[in-house]
Amino acid sequence: MQKPVYYTPEQLNKAIEQTPRFKFVSGTTPLEEVQNLSRFLDGPPIFVKRDDLTGPAFGGNKARHFEFAMGHVLEQGHDVVIAQYPPSSNAARVMAAACTKSGVRFILLIKPGEHLNPLQGNPLIYHLMNAEMVFLETSDSEEILTEIKSLEDRLKQAGHNPFTFQYTPWANHAGTLGYLHASIEIADQLNEKGINEAQFYVVAGHSHAGLQLGGKLMGKPWHVTGIPVSDYVDFTEAIPSWTKGVSELLHLPVSITPEEVQIDRKYEGIYPVPTEASIEAIHIAAKTDNLILDPVYTGKAMAGLIDHIKKGLISKEVPVVFIHTGGTPLIFQHANELQENLVRHSGIDTLSTD
Repeated sequence: MQKPVYYTPEQLNKAIEQTPRFKFVSGTTPLEEVQNLSRFLDGPPIFVKRDDLTGPAFGGNKARHFEFAMGHVLEQGHDVVIAQYPPSSNAARVMAAACTKSGVRFILLIKPGEHLNPLQGNPLIYHLMNAEMVFLETSDSEEILTEIKSLEDRLKQAGHNPFTFQYTPWANHAGTLGYLHASIEIADQLNEKGINEAQFYVVAGHSHAGLQLGGKLMGKPWHVTGIPVSDYVDFTEAIPSWTKGVSELLHLPVSITPEEVQIDRKYEGIYPVPTEASIEAIHIAAKTDNLILDPVYTGKAMAGLIDHIKKGLISKEVPVVFIHTGGTPLIFQHANELQENLVRHSGIDTLSTD
């Protein structure tokens, strides 16, 4: 049996540098130990990778994703990016920011019935960045493609070179590349702390894929658990597919197999609706270590971590790394649900003036 070939961080970084990248992340984000949370849960040492601080426009994991998406866009000479996201999407906010920063026009497609009111949180931010809205006439996938083709044709006739993000391989390459690159940063930070083996918790998706691929390529004993926030994707199939695509793009020798993907769906609820557990996790993280999570993404991932610790499903001897993927503006979009939880559990009416 052939022995696996492992990459040093420097070798892996050199492989990634083959791909165009628009530098958008503000710099190395902290890896902070949250001792109060660990004591509160009577759990293992817990570190938080603060990718809520990637910046700009409230940052988050998508900033790492879109460095590679925009690198491709600019290399190919595109001057308009078209993307379809729900109005409350973190991706829409960060894509708008990346386009603004790079001087590329951004058009956001919105399905019928998806509302922008009240204008707060993510929709407010990308409105401030002058994102253009196109309201689709249908929710049917085939008819949406027809509408997009018509929009692309009109833009081309006007002299533009549009790029429709979701309907290219870069919809999957970008996020996986972003966290393959981030895995090098995290490995360096863990090495500085004398940590080799680690248990990772992250929202399931492209960030999970890139992180796990990086750990495997560098030969790290990293155990990655993904917490989904919706039932739209079978991640045991998707993550191997995404990592295979990036491995082929960069001529890397391995990808992730379905057997290596660890997913726990018990905390996902319905997208984008907060769960009781995600709201409770937000309060625990805030009151112990001032971590501000959101109720749709990071709150659900933290709910999974908390439950796993309480049930003794993970080792108390191996440090945990929680990937904080951002989503801060969603706190304000879901203020009512958070307030209701405060009232229910503390007995304090947060609107009272008495």
